[in-house]
Amino acid sequence: MKFSAVFVDVDGVIKRGSKIVEGTADAMETLRRKSVPFLLVTNNSTKTPAHMSQQFRSKGLEVKPEEIMTSSQALTHLLDKRPELQRSARKGVCVLGEDGLLEELVSRGYPITDNETQGLLAVGLDRSFDYKKLVCAMRSIQSGAAFVATNTDKTYPAEEFEMPGAGSIIASIVACTNKRPRVVGKPSRIFFSAAVARLNGSVNPRNIVVIGDRPETDVVMANRNGCVSVLVLSGVTKEFDTRRLRGHERPKFVFADFREAIERLIAS
Repeated sequence: MKFSAVFVDVDGVIKRGSKIVEGTADAMETLRRKSVPFLLVTNNSTKTPAHMSQQFRSKGLEVKPEEIMTSSQALTHLLDKRPELQRSARKGVCVLGEDGLLEELVSRGYPITDNETQGLLAVGLDRSFDYKKLVCAMRSIQSGAAFVATNTDKTYPAEEFEMPGAGSIIASIVACTNKRPRVVGKPSRIFFSAAVARLNGSVNPRNIVVIGDRPETDVVMANRNGCVSVLVLSGVTKEFDTRRLRGHERPKFVFADFREAIERLIAS
């Protein structure tokens, strides 16, 4: 089967912490040599594509900003598609997040506030999250603000161990408000439609390979949309975990890492 595009997760697939996973450059070179379009798709909202591209380059990996899509961009894609949410955001956006989310919203002209708002509460990973921010989030929701989250990943892989993810922050907001957010990150259809749009929307999902290390995000997104799902064991999922996977979390293929996936599916 000839594949038209490859969506590749970042944390746990391309890199772990600040280290590039071995064989990543080889896999990307194969995709370029075979003229297979690829897009790095990440639930990470803390950095812009330009910043990520620069970090990759400092590690010897060439990736253009336009070859990266973040959950922050999926959020503004949602605002573009939903006029009622866009109107809410124009009233003011309270952001619990870092530079990637802030810069994406500012670049699209949305006003940012440090105070409670009746407009939009946008939440991603925020490593300076504290009680004051939790109060602001709670009061915003009580005032009628729309609640949107970049992702609900409970953890993310660092170099030696896992760290708390955006999902841990969102859980605290849900606990004190009983309000659940609209989630734009993987495995949401919003994220997938935004990613396909980056390919001009002309690719048949059945010819797209989705490679990731999380069954509940990458694999589910692939299977829900009829793509070829690939789980790699270089991130949070280990081989013994795969025996328990059922339904949409069960991948079509399991490989050790990104390089093996590309060698087995594309190079051959």
